[in-house]
Amino acid sequence: MCTLDVKEKILNKILLSCLIVFLFVAGCSKKIDTVEKIIDEHTTVNNLDIETAQEDISSFLIEENIQPHDDDLSNPVEIKIYKIFDSTFSYQIVKLSRDKFPENAVNYFNSNTDIIVKNIRYENTRLIVDFDQSMIRKYEGSGSTGGLLLSNSILHSFSSFPDVTEMKFLFNGAEDVWGDHFNFEGIFPASSHIWTSARIYESDIIGLWESEDDNRHIFYFMSGYIYKEGGKESEWFKIGKWELKGNMLTLILERGAYEEFDDPIYEYYFISVFNDKLLLNYSDELIHQLVKSDYIQWL
Repeated sequence: MCTLDVKEKILNKILLSCLIVFLFVAGCSKKIDTVEKIIDEHTTVNNLDIETAQEDISSFLIEENIQPHDDDLSNPVEIKIYKIFDSTFSYQIVKLSRDKFPENAVNYFNSNTDIIVKNIRYENTRLIVDFDQSMIRKYEGSGSTGGLLLSNSILHSFSSFPDVTEMKFLFNGAEDVWGDHFNFEGIFPASSHIWTSARIYESDIIGLWESEDDNRHIFYFMSGYIYKEGGKESEWFKIGKWELKGNMLTLILERGAYEEFDDPIYEYYFISVFNDKLLLNYSDELIHQLVKSDYIQWL
């Protein structure tokens, strides 16, 4: 019996020593005194109530929000992981080591989220994200609303990466992949938001449109991918070309007013067609809501 008591005391000391060492390594040395006090409160003459002490210590650590210290996180990369909650979004701020970023982000997504990623890399300020093939199956089972919400959570999450101005998404290396409930064709500006997962066709937008709130503004999408924009009875205008992939509209502006641009100016819009109205959306802000126009004089 005496031998058993001695073994139990030795075991308790070992457990206490291991816990203190863990806290010290985790950068929580200032909390050791409090932990030792909790252990003392659960120590009887011959025994330490390990189970009860562990419960109280766990509660204390959670309440104090103690996290292991990592020297590599002294200057971390901070990203936001957006989560779907019904029709709204919440996000979790995640701090990752700057060393081997964005590889660390790949590991985090695969271990802690439902977004499975094979590779993330930068091309200047463009972020290239290559999803695992399993993400297509996830989309196929998500329905239209689920696919839309998942797409937007992906766009917002990767927009939070540092130094990103635009994004391109691959699936197992394949570009411009789309399906019934998702569309990742083309280049996505940072902070993009998809209003609809429906595929827009060229015939949906060809013609003359005017802004509903200000009918002096004219948008003209011609066949052959020629684009004009200006105002009624105004000398102000823009001329260029347009490209449509899915519901991503790229305007390549070559001239403005009386001058040609040294380099084409690229503008990216997500477009939707609802009740014969054309919505142009850029960077989460509604830019224009257009209606069909018959103002032939402007042409």
